[in-house]
Amino acid sequence: GTSWGFPGRHLERAVMAQKYLGDTIDLHAGGEDLRFPHHECEIAQAECLTGKTFARHWVHTRFLQVEGAKMSKRTGSFLTVRDLTSDPADGGRDDYGAPAAPLALRLALIAGHYRKPLNFTRKALTDAAKMRRRYQEVDAAVQDAFAFHTEKQYDERGPNHLAEPLAKAYADTLAALCDDLYTPTALAAAYRGVNIIASMGKRKDARSKSGLDSLAMATSAKDYLDQINALLGIVRSEAVVEEADEDPLAEQVEALLAERVAARKAKDYARADAIRDEIDALGVEVMDSPTGSTWRRRID
Repeated sequence: GTSWGFPGRHLERAVMAQKYLGDTIDLHAGGEDLRFPHHECEIAQAECLTGKTFARHWVHTRFLQVEGAKMSKRTGSFLTVRDLTSDPADGGRDDYGAPAAPLALRLALIAGHYRKPLNFTRKALTDAAKMRRRYQEVDAAVQDAFAFHTEKQYDERGPNHLAEPLAKAYADTLAALCDDLYTPTALAAAYRGVNIIASMGKRKDARSKSGLDSLAMATSAKDYLDQINALLGIVRSEAVVEEADEDPLAEQVEALLAERVAARKAKDYARADAIRDEIDALGVEVMDSPTGSTWRRRID
């Protein structure tokens, strides 16, 4: 016989929402292409049955672009999470710097507001990776300072210069998210707090070595990063990562650094500079300090 109205497939979500969440739900999300007819049909079907508002708030995300164009397998601009986070040997896209850290990708994808099209680019991912590294380094320093002060139990009656500015940064981050999930402003406010913590590192205390020269300050910094991580999930990953037994690059770099130290001691500075160039060619940054040299993979 003749079928009236739109197909019944629009009924599925309304039925599931009522079964598990009740007649009225707070939040309903979906892509912009589902606004009509799918979501309008859900509203019509559910509200005709219950006589109540179906959803109080609707979140329709705009389409994702890649390098300013619609994602397309034909042009090679179709990207998946696996493409970006896998090693090139396992199918990762080396033209996008794979493997990218998952939290760097998360940062890149929440950098724009959901109501505006997001243009995903290699530069956006690189910038996000640098921001994520900043979070990682500051978090490590804070964790070390907190552990140091907790263990030493020094007299901690000094002023806490971090409590007020970090409370303001967190409040601004939360306020931005409460304003229609405005993630660009939220990320800027959250990063402001990270830079405030990092600025303390420039006034390193002889005891803590981090600039967070009291337990109160270290606690404020740790609490702030815990709060931001709970809110945005960008400070630390909850995933269990299995460390590789061997890292060929690490072994190579450490050997070259040892050789560079020996060359410096022998005052063979030409050889030391040549080794530094070799290390640089491996895509590694070297940070020299009076206490020795450390290194990290460069983000291009």
